[in-house]
Amino acid sequence: MDPIQALWNPGTLIVAMVAVIGTFFIRQIVETIVPDLKKTSDENDLTQATYKTQFARWWNKVILHALPVFIGGLCGLGHSVWLFPGVDTTGARVMVGIVLGWFSTFLYKIIRKVVKQKTGVEIHEGPPPVGTPQD
Repeated sequence: MDPIQALWNPGTLIVAMVAVIGTFFIRQIVETIVPDLKKTSDENDLTQATYKTQFARWWNKVILHALPVFIGGLCGLGHSVWLFPGVDTTGARVMVGIVLGWFSTFLYKIIRKVVKQKTGVEIHEGPPPVGTPQD
């Protein structure tokens, strides 16, 4: 089986969800330890800076988008036949994991819409954006 066919199995959703959940927890942990990394305002708000530091800008614009790709690649380092059926080499598993990590947010959004359509339950993406009142 070639790597493209390996994308269409239950392991696909597992790797994508591991990437989404892993990114969520890494973000929560890092932003709890270093609160200055959080976005401080909307980018269209001209009255205050969006990010407190240059690294906060890199964290939000680059690193957070690279994390799912990295986590997907790490999943590919495992030798799970169930997650990657028919993909025999480590390099091919890592590449499939990277692709799944890249598309994990897209797959998560699809799953959220399907769950809402079938059950009426809204799955939230995470903490509310800056400036949103919390209960």
